[in-house]
Amino acid sequence: LQEVGNTGAPAVQMALAKAEEDGRLRAGDLVALVAFGTGWNYGAAAFRYRGFPEAGKVPGGGTSG
Repeated sequence: LQEVGNTGAPAVQMALAKAEEDGRLRAGDLVALVAFGTGWNYGAAAFRYRGFPEAGKVPGGGTSG
């Protein structure tokens, strides 16, 4: 929020990318995310981070085209 404001839907992905860029997030880390939206919308997830896929690659193998 401090750097880009509340961006809405992409906020979680932006936070993950920034944390990885800063060296605070590495493959194998356990991540817990909490997000909220307008009204009573909210969600949470916990997962083992595997890193961002390379451009054109689909997570889990294969390619996107």
